[in-house]
Amino acid sequence: MPGHQTIATRRLIILLIIVAATLAFSGCAAINRIRGKGDPVKLSAAYYNRAMTFMQARRYPQAVTDLQRAIMADPNMYQAYYQLGRAYQAQGQAKHARQSWVIGLDKAQHGPERKDYPRAKAIAELRAALAGQDAPATVAKPAATARPRKPAVKTTAVAPPKKSPPARRGSWAVLYSSNLKIASAQADVRRLQARGIKAMVKTHKIKGRIWHRVWVDCCTSYTLARRRARQLNAKGIARGAVVMRPGK
Repeated sequence: MPGHQTIATRRLIILLIIVAATLAFSGCAAINRIRGKGDPVKLSAAYYNRAMTFMQARRYPQAVTDLQRAIMADPNMYQAYYQLGRAYQAQGQAKHARQSWVIGLDKAQHGPERKDYPRAKAIAELRAALAGQDAPATVAKPAATARPRKPAVKTTAVAPPKKSPPARRGSWAVLYSSNLKIASAQADVRRLQARGIKAMVKTHKIKGRIWHRVWVDCCTSYTLARRRARQLNAKGIARGAVVMRPGK
């Protein structure tokens, strides 16, 4: 049976590679047609869509290249800056990820309004990404000073009970969007409900500003919430949905 599982796994990997290659090829054809018409906005969208295909296939270097091309064609494509930072972060390039989000935030704050990606939503997601990078890391405690050893006393060793990591316990939720305007958050909820997805708006005050966050119904564990976020991203319902504690 292990041999059959290995063969099945290899076939699945080959199938995913073929699907990704097919999508990328069709994306090339679409890009070539649009490039010939000289429409920078449509060209930028074509590069962005192909980059999302690469992101789902975890082909991050190719995604970075297409997202950079999308930004060159349309410098005000705010979502491209956010996804570019995610692609860099997936490759362990935190500095480049931060630069992409900082530039994107500046563009969103001073650029024009967009129908395909509202400025308020772009600003909220880019700020959330930067805030995630700025979260304080756990500081290691200094090593204790060595003390003279005491004579060993024979005792019956009892293994301590295994405990689940505390960070994974309790309720988790999928953050769909963060909005400065309640109307934008309510519009996101209606959009999700139209697709049969339960969602709610919760208000948070962060550094003196009121944020209206849209949470997707979820979850009794981190694992389930993570799986839910991946499903929303893979189906194109969300762009960069993340898992968080609903009370944070």
